[in-house]
Amino acid sequence: MDNLSTVAFLVLIIWAVVNLLIRESRISQFGLKSHFLYITYRTARLNSLIKEVADRNRFLFRIIGNLGLAFGVGLATFTVYFLTTNLIRFYNRPAIAVPVAPVLPGVNVSFRHVPYLFLAIVITLTLHEVAHGITAWSEGIPIKNIGLFLAIIIPGAFVEPDEEKFNDADDIAKLRVLASGSLANLATAIICMIVLSNFLLFLSPLYETVPSGALIIELLEGGPAEKVGLNVGDIVYEVNGERTRTLNQFSTIMSRLSPGDTVEMITSIGRVAVKTVEREERAIIGVILSNYYCPKVEFLNNQLGRQIPYHSLVFIFWIYTVGLSTAMFNMLPVFPFDGDRFLEVIVERALGNNAMQIRILYNVIFFGLIIANIVFSFSRFGFATI
Repeated sequence: MDNLSTVAFLVLIIWAVVNLLIRESRISQFGLKSHFLYITYRTARLNSLIKEVADRNRFLFRIIGNLGLAFGVGLATFTVYFLTTNLIRFYNRPAIAVPVAPVLPGVNVSFRHVPYLFLAIVITLTLHEVAHGITAWSEGIPIKNIGLFLAIIIPGAFVEPDEEKFNDADDIAKLRVLASGSLANLATAIICMIVLSNFLLFLSPLYETVPSGALIIELLEGGPAEKVGLNVGDIVYEVNGERTRTLNQFSTIMSRLSPGDTVEMITSIGRVAVKTVEREERAIIGVILSNYYCPKVEFLNNQLGRQIPYHSLVFIFWIYTVGLSTAMFNMLPVFPFDGDRFLEVIVERALGNNAMQIRILYNVIFFGLIIANIVFSFSRFGFATI
């Protein structure tokens, strides 16, 4: 059984045990409920807090809601334009086409990124649903329930508005509510983009901003580096007499070696000799590295503290990626995205009884556009792993 099958088997066993425990215990009285394929947690306290925030700042959230309307239309338009032009690129200029694919842990996302991805999804969807809840309360639409869910390994959040009150609300109020989630995700992505663009500046109070080595962040189990005593958090300063101040310098030196060559390295644990092995027709020593930024304060100068810049960078990257992707695709007029109901409200106002036929038509068109991008991405790039 390969690693992916083993992990999947263990996840299913754990999932079955957790479902059984929830069903057979009194945990449900705390808002936790098992639905076999997913688990939900409902909280009245958060709903009350959201209502209080909305009531105190009703005028402000109306203004933000109007911004959401504009950005919602803009996001939908841009996403349709992006997917359409990307499809054209696959046909006539495939070298510059952008891959579009669902996130599949262990397939196109390496397992070391899964914890960051998981947390990014939780944060993104929680902000998304809280924004829906606040906007709904500010528009006088009550929220029945708000909470979190977990579908095996897929986390998320939800709000359950009073559907009767929502349907009776005026169209502008409905559109504000539907667009608010994507606006929150877009704002989060913009903040993360600013942090990523100025990452070294944010890093500077605690770490040097010029790299001074290659930091080991992952080891191949049983690989050459692990066998000589190197650990995660150790630093490589020199390889075969050449200084390695950056990851790129380390990679350049390794590219000149052949499998079976012995590498002399000066590291944070001293001088070590590592014999390379072959993987994908190149020499490796079984490490994944990042740039090392020296801590300015002593309590961070340890194996854990040295890794904080790398983990922070990857975490923020995933919040940005998940947030921007959610903001864009959620406004597409495809069920079950908010964009479907957003356009439905507009079409119903314009066409009345003929709205359902139009809704089916645009769902088919835009769902086909997404699928076509995924199919062409796979045929061009395969399952490229992040």
